[in-house]
Amino acid sequence: MMGLTKMAATEKEPKTIRTICLDLRGLPNPEPVLELAEEAEKLAPGEMLEVIADDPCAQTDFLHWLAGSDFELINLRYLPDKENKYLLRRSQE
Repeated sequence: MMGLTKMAATEKEPKTIRTICLDLRGLPNPEPVLELAEEAEKLAPGEMLEVIADDPCAQTDFLHWLAGSDFELINLRYLPDKENKYLLRRSQE
């Protein structure tokens, strides 16, 4: 006979974190960072923003924007065709 196990009151199911994907390929400077800032405002603390951009100025613009924001850069991947993929998270505070 198989028994059922109960979860302890302190155990919780893992929380799903929302991640918004933003494709900014083909946009000229300064549109990528402006779009990033606009979409970022919609996120709650702890939520993520995944951004793909191919504008050569985007990396510098994004890093300057990050310095004055409540977001942190979690990951940066260099993709083929001079595209970059950024993973950003809004601070919990």
